[in-house]
Amino acid sequence: YFLSRPRRFGKSLFLDTLAELFAGREHLFRGLHIHPHWDWSQRFPVIRLSFGAGIVRTRAELDQRIRTLLRRNAQDLDIACPDPDDSIDCFAELIRGAAE
Repeated sequence: YFLSRPRRFGKSLFLDTLAELFAGREHLFRGLHIHPHWDWSQRFPVIRLSFGAGIVRTRAELDQRIRTLLRRNAQDLDIACPDPDDSIDCFAELIRGAAE
């Protein structure tokens, strides 16, 4: 899914909230409207790619940032990328592994 909202409109907070919901962190939502409406017995893997930190000036820096983000997500989900230098295959494996 691609989520787009105006600048300074709480996109990061919204995405952090969704990530915590899908990760099943029930204690964070006790007393809130969502609590009785969410199935806390199910947890879902979350792949998070954020380009908000730092400045990317070149294509090489962008490629490196993408590889770093993919590596961190793979480590968090305990998924091995066959070739960490191949961003496309690594991203595909990350999605396949998370889906399993």
